[in-house]
Amino acid sequence: MGPRRKDERSRAQKTRREPGGRAQSGAGPAAGAHRGKRWRGPLALALVIVAGAGALWLARFVRAPRAQRVGGASGVADGLTVPEAYARAIELAKQERYRQCLPYYEAAVAWVRSDFWELHFNYGAALLNLTLQYGERGPHPVAATRSSVERVMLVREGIRQLSRAAELAPAGAARARVLGERANAFAVWGFPWESLVSLREAQEADPGQPEIKRQADALLQLILNPPPTVEPRSSHARRVPPRALP
Repeated sequence: MGPRRKDERSRAQKTRREPGGRAQSGAGPAAGAHRGKRWRGPLALALVIVAGAGALWLARFVRAPRAQRVGGASGVADGLTVPEAYARAIELAKQERYRQCLPYYEAAVAWVRSDFWELHFNYGAALLNLTLQYGERGPHPVAATRSSVERVMLVREGIRQLSRAAELAPAGAARARVLGERANAFAVWGFPWESLVSLREAQEADPGQPEIKRQADALLQLILNPPPTVEPRSSHARRVPPRALP
């Protein structure tokens, strides 16, 4: 690991705020993110479908007993085999029914005997896409998630699944893709330094993609030289100097 990587990782561990003092919360997307009906946003992780006919990814479960049945905490996957649960999860995710697909992914992850990166990538994609999904209730957009607390939990687990996928993915384009998507997730949720570290790791995984280096360099410059922010002013507001504690 070179000096630049060490320095960037160190900064990521020390700060959760952008330069300039602007706090970034993990409870909502970064400022400026548009919210609308079924908006998938800049994250919008696409599914990785392994072998269109399905034979190849089904072979990943070959170590599991043929009659192995699974059951998640919700019970919706009870009675399904592991490949059936995974297939159902993918089917629902392709329809953007992210909440409904999660129990099936949970069951597949819990019971798979021969782990593979695409499973964790797709599960992480569903978790993170759910945090950005909106519908409509009357004239108003309504989040698909129930609360900010739930969004934080979903983002945390989604990042964890992408990290596991990166560990399992072969070096090269596959690992770089996973790390790039993880960097995007960090950026959307207001963690620029973590995003930069993830991009540098993607750059190392696949040095033959100059676009990754360009993105990482651009993000570093944005972090070090953030654009000026305009503080909203109110005719009813006035500045009050801070009082010293007694």
